[in-house]
Amino acid sequence: MKKKHILYLGLALGTMIGIQSCKVVEETGPTDTLEVIETSFKEIANNSLHGNGAEKIEEGVVVINSEKDWNALRTKMNSVNQSMAEKSIDFKKNTVLVYFDGIKGSGGHTVEVKKINELSEKLYVVMAKKKPKGDAIEIMTQPYCVVLIDKTDKTISFTE
Repeated sequence: MKKKHILYLGLALGTMIGIQSCKVVEETGPTDTLEVIETSFKEIANNSLHGNGAEKIEEGVVVINSEKDWNALRTKMNSVNQSMAEKSIDFKKNTVLVYFDGIKGSGGHTVEVKKINELSEKLYVVMAKKKPKGDAIEIMTQPYCVVLIDKTDKTISFTE
């Protein structure tokens, strides 16, 4: 009988040592935490194109860092209707972000930038899309939003 008790005692002691060695050890060294920084921006246009796609602008994001690219986009946007007014931008200090929504079958659709967060080497642009409430005029529209940020060469990601 004593052998059995010694065996149980050894098993219990081994289990306790095993459990004791599984304790979580708190690290006191430096941690790799990433800081999210909210980035300021200025909305310079929020409107809709009305050319039923004749402008040939696809849904998506355009990042502009030069006067040449800015003028080319404005010319394309204004090819059917005067959608984008003249805006003088200092591209040595600023980057322009443009989001074009898809073509919609009615008015009242809008898109807007809610906030821009910087995390490490990437900017995350948080968008909001709104649909019309109730009846809306039946017209083909393509909502867009144009914002100005400080000059950047970081990767930019748009999310809803």
